[in-house]
Amino acid sequence: MTIINKHILLQSIKDGLRKNIISADEVRGLLTQEAVVASPILAPSKTFSISGVLYYIGAGIAFIGVTIFVGQHWETLSSMSRILLTLGTGLALFASAVFLEAGKKLDRVPDALHFLAGLLIPGGIFVTLNELGFHGGNFGPGIIFCALAMLYAVAYRMYRHNLLLAFAVIYGTISFGLLTDSFSSQVTMNAGDYISYRIIAVATSYLFLGYAFRESSRQVLSGVLYFFGGLGVLASAMALQGWSPDQSAFWEVAYPGLVFGALFLATHLRSKSLLFLGAAFCAGDIFKLTDEYFRDNFSWPLALIFAGFVLIGVGYLTVYLNKKYLKKNVS
Repeated sequence: MTIINKHILLQSIKDGLRKNIISADEVRGLLTQEAVVASPILAPSKTFSISGVLYYIGAGIAFIGVTIFVGQHWETLSSMSRILLTLGTGLALFASAVFLEAGKKLDRVPDALHFLAGLLIPGGIFVTLNELGFHGGNFGPGIIFCALAMLYAVAYRMYRHNLLLAFAVIYGTISFGLLTDSFSSQVTMNAGDYISYRIIAVATSYLFLGYAFRESSRQVLSGVLYFFGGLGVLASAMALQGWSPDQSAFWEVAYPGLVFGALFLATHLRSKSLLFLGAAFCAGDIFKLTDEYFRDNFSWPLALIFAGFVLIGVGYLTVYLNKKYLKKNVS
């Protein structure tokens, strides 16, 4: 590399940091990976990860302490004190984390403060609504959680921390659940089916988000989103099948397609979690159908034998796909 090219590269990195296109953590993470390859004895990334875990454990313990303190003194606290100790503390921690981020101070400490704030703010919202005498259903809280999701999305856009993005997804999910539940009285379908369709909608969005994050610094979230997305779709679709004599013919016919679709996606996305879920729900569906349609006649043992060989085939297919396509992937 020539001196001119080196200068252009360094200037590009500097411009990216200044415009928040990339974060200092991403640059440090790249340097840490190179250092591990060059000197595995020192392994600085391991120390870094341990310190990060300790930050989160400390934040979790602090959250438990705040919860116990408020619980012990709940009856003696005024309404304003309850709001300040829950929602006020969460917002103050969020503001402190943003301040430390802006000043580039105390590396990784802002993450711990964001984590603690993210745990306190949801409970603080419900405490505030309860103390203000709000009993208007789930629509109002749903709007508030939608605003929180957008706030954390903006914070992620500014500071590029995956924890902020994770809370944005969590708050967005809560908002969707509350808002759609507020319209449940106007829905004519069965309440259980309505819940299943809502879960499928959220789980499908998780799969799309995981796909969008797969080749970026957000890749660490892809595996989690693939798992919960696949679990939500397959479990809810199985619930929609129902049980004889009230089964849904559409979902019983469509479900094998969903299962093999999950196995196909597992190879395309290189996701072990989707591969595991596809195999597990394939086995579950086979047992459900054999028990539902063959339990009360003489062909049930034959159906079980057939199901056993099918599961052996599915197991072999799972091992084959894992070795051929997913061996180097951990998502």
